[in-house]
Amino acid sequence: MRPRSLTATALVDGDDAEAVKVFARLSGVGLAGLERDDLLEGSLVLVFAMSAWLRSARTSVAGACAALLQLRQLLLQASTLDRPSEPVPLLAGEPRTAVLGLATYVHGLICRAGGPDGSSRCSLVEQALNLLD
Repeated sequence: MRPRSLTATALVDGDDAEAVKVFARLSGVGLAGLERDDLLEGSLVLVFAMSAWLRSARTSVAGACAALLQLRQLLLQASTLDRPSEPVPLLAGEPRTAVLGLATYVHGLICRAGGPDGSSRCSLVEQALNLLD
């Protein structure tokens, strides 16, 4: 089953479709390079990274959520993980908090699917991003 198009998701949120795709690429590559310590409570690494990706892609928090959800689908498609057993992330609370939680979830997904080796995670993300429309 092919994941829903980023274009359709982006247009619902009012974001430019290309900007959402750019965010998916930036965040995918960036999250693959982060270590678990970068996501610990009190660390600002993810906050600053998300801010940089949002600015570079020129998208909104809603566009970032759409991109991360699409990236999740692409990662599941590119990996050997069992899709039905993979949890669906809950987007709850204030939007900025929700997008950080979603990014943390996607990082965990990358680690589970790509293994502990950083190059394997990068390779998985690259395969997933090649599936973008």
